[in-house]
Amino acid sequence: MLFFVFAAVLSAGSPRRSTQVYVPGKETDFYLAETGVASWYGPGFVGKLMANGEPYDPMRYTIAHRTIPLGEVVTIYCKRTGKTVVARVTDRGPYVDGRIADMSYLVMSTLGLVRDGVGEVEIYRTADAIAQSRK
Repeated sequence: MLFFVFAAVLSAGSPRRSTQVYVPGKETDFYLAETGVASWYGPGFVGKLMANGEPYDPMRYTIAHRTIPLGEVVTIYCKRTGKTVVARVTDRGPYVDGRIADMSYLVMSTLGLVRDGVGEVEIYRTADAIAQSRK
């Protein structure tokens, strides 16, 4: 019984995470954070530590962004391909002018942008995540 009380106390203080996925044209609690060109990390970054301390793995759903808090889960939409993906912010960057995010190979592949190497995307944040980052 004591275990369940302890677990309830721990879970009460944890931040809420939205499980919704952005769908164009459907009302959700997502807000457009940024629109612009994204690129993907090349193979030279595999295993190198990201800003959150994890090694970069091209087969994980991760992105680098300059200002969105590390650990936040965002939804990325590519209008050209019509594809959407959910990824976690794990690093800072990009450090190339005119780009809004660096994305893992898996994210870019899911969006259908690997062949081009770059692509125009929209990055969405949830109302829950925005509220958590302001605390």
